[in-house]
Amino acid sequence: MSRSDGRAFMPQYTKEFSQFIAKMDFSCLNSTDIAAVCSCLKDFVAVTIAGSSGREAEIWQQYYSVMDNTLPSANILSARFQRAGVLEAAAVNAVSGHSLDLDDVHTKSITHLAAVTIPTALALGQKLNSSGAEIILAIVAGYEVGARIGEAINPSSYKHWHTTSVVGTFSSAAVAGKLLNLDEESFVNCMGSAGTQSAGVWAFLENGSMSKTLHVAHANLCGIQSAYLASLGFTGASTILEGERGIISAVAPEYNLDRLLAPSPMRWKVNENSIKLYPCCRHLHSAIDAALILHREEKNRIEKIVEITDYTYSTAIALTDNPRPANAYAAKFSLQYCIAAPLLYGKLNKESFSEEYLNNPTLQSLMKKITPLCDESIDAQYCETKDKWAHRIVIRFSDGNTSEQYVDYPSGDFHHALSDSQLNEKFVSLTEKMLSTDMISKLIANIDVLPEMNNVNDLFRF
Repeated sequence: MSRSDGRAFMPQYTKEFSQFIAKMDFSCLNSTDIAAVCSCLKDFVAVTIAGSSGREAEIWQQYYSVMDNTLPSANILSARFQRAGVLEAAAVNAVSGHSLDLDDVHTKSITHLAAVTIPTALALGQKLNSSGAEIILAIVAGYEVGARIGEAINPSSYKHWHTTSVVGTFSSAAVAGKLLNLDEESFVNCMGSAGTQSAGVWAFLENGSMSKTLHVAHANLCGIQSAYLASLGFTGASTILEGERGIISAVAPEYNLDRLLAPSPMRWKVNENSIKLYPCCRHLHSAIDAALILHREEKNRIEKIVEITDYTYSTAIALTDNPRPANAYAAKFSLQYCIAAPLLYGKLNKESFSEEYLNNPTLQSLMKKITPLCDESIDAQYCETKDKWAHRIVIRFSDGNTSEQYVDYPSGDFHHALSDSQLNEKFVSLTEKMLSTDMISKLIANIDVLPEMNNVNDLFRF
């Protein structure tokens, strides 16, 4: 379409996208959508409780003890479920939920949406005494916004920009905007303010710093701030998404704005979400599944391995080809470590990422035998579907024999989803050292009936 001066019309993406989200109501959701939200919430609550004892969460609570005297109105997800101000609860829960690298992932957008959506939904929802239905609708909106913007900018932005952080301000703002019942004009302003605060680069990988959790805390805080300011009449950039000086052109050498408004084959993006079983980079989970299968088949011949080749896609190699991770955190983003460890030990869990494991001479020797190679067919599938993050591992032994295993969708992927019982097992395994059996059972039961709750505060009444 062209204008009279010959220049092409560009849709008002920010305005149309914001209006679409503003108009959403609970009647737009069906039972499948609601169940998907409850699964995401259950997973994130467990992961957050497990991560709440980490150093990152401790530091953030110390920060708020000095900086914030807000009236306690929301729960920090931890062994004590202590009350705190909305901003503190949102920030601390985001940090705890993201620190173990066990929170969910939307593969097509390469984002961890729970950490930039659910902390805002719970903290602000508790302050506002929102109903379970309002919380669920807000979470669907947060996932929709983050996933669509992530799909628009990736994979080109991924080399430098941590997508969860970039889209996180928008996701949180969408959640807060729905809970505050912003009108269409205010929603545009809310998105504009959120987008101008987007940030987050991958530099933390170089020394294993805590910046990755800062990213999600910042996103939740900016989202809440943007929504409240918009509710008071504060204006934001009305072309923050499509503008020449907007966020998308700033972070993505190549992008597709039409993905912001394209119909979703699964109704809502929350239905395309995947649960993580391993506390490390999601680009490696198919490789881990393959390595675990090979361990079961070849565990008596590990010492006879001569070389291991991991055939995969270019994005995985670009981010995770790290044969010498400097520390246990860097090992979470090391293809070599995340193949060698499960191949040697037959497991990969929270305890696997320790200096003791990393410095094991046998493990170190095995890592040196691993070479990643870009497979043209796997790379083409990744570029076409954006959600098939496949690995094919081939082992060559000293006797000349080989063994191989291919995995396209790992356990927990929405194509290979966990059952309700498996999700509950993950919940229990993450929280059993911090909560009583009775508390765990009641919390799981409360999440299951969230759609019927009149007040989200009832979620944490045991």
